[in-house]
Formats: sequence, C-alpha cells, structure tokens
Amino acid sequence: MATAAPDAAGVSSPGPRDPRDPLGLAADAPLLAAWLDCTRRAGGGRLTPMSTPGHKQRQDLAGAVVAGDVPLYGGLDSIKHADQRLADAEARAAALWGADWCRFSVAGSTHGNQAFCLAIGRPGQEVVVTRTLHRSLLLGLVLAGLVPVWVRPEIDPGSGLPAPTPW
Repeated sequence: MATAAPDAAGVSSPGPRDPRDPLGLAADAPLLAAWLDCTRRAGGGRLTPMSTPGHKQRQDLAGAVVAGDVPLYGGLDSIKHADQRLADAEARAAALWGADWCRFSVAGSTHGNQAFCLAIGRPGQEVVVTRTLHRSLLLGLVLAGLVPVWVRPEIDPGSGLPAPTPW
C-alpha cells in the first residue's frame, strides 16, 4: 500500500508500495487496504487474532492457505466501524462492474457455504461431497434438503492428512 511520508517541509510524498499490492489498488479498495494493514500487523507480531476463523492464521495447522484469512468484523476493522467499510467497498465494486448493487461474503465460510447449497439444487437432489467437507457445508446441505453422495478422500502418506481431491 502506498503510504504518505512527510518530508522536511511537511509535504507528503508517496512511500514504498506494498509488494502484495503491485498495482497500487489499495488506495481505492478499502477492504484490500484494511487486509494489507491487518496481515502486516499480524505478520509482525503486533496483532494476535482473537476472533473467527478458528485457525487464528496458524500456518502450522493448515499451511499457507490460511495466512491471509482475516474476518471483516474484528479483523479488518472494529465491529463498530466495519459496516461502513464494507458498504463503501460494495458500492465501489458495483460501480466498477456496472451493477446496481454488490454484496460480498465477509463472515467466513459458513454463510457462503450455506448460500451455495441453497443455490445449487432443490430439496431431495443428490450432490457429490468429500468426507472432509467443512462443517458449514454439511449444515448447508441439511438446510437445503440436499442428499450427499459421500466420496472418501485419499490420505497423503507423508502427512497422514486428506489429500486434495483431483477433480
């Protein structure tokens, strides 16, 4: 993220750009700017996540895939101010895409997985699901009345953990 650093005369000039934002989009992307700041503080040991998601960005538990997983509420912004940041980001995205409105899924996987289940079929339809699914997806299947067809994942011999499904 470009930063403003005052010079000797008190005039701000652009500072170094964050390498995770090579195009400098954070200045016009409020959620990206907040994510860059939050993950920078967490990576520097200046922030200990105490909210969902449950893995608390611990890469030793799930690997690098969780390194940037930060909730909006209590993560990217305080619970008190997050709604305005989200509304601003959604309005900017809608304008960018020429839409009347836009909504982001920002509260972790639960409601996104449940909305997905409600959208993919009608009650009684079968869907293929791995046995290692997230708990919220299972609850989404129940909510939507879908019938799971279980697929057992292969086990990685090195880690003993389920291997990626090669679909």
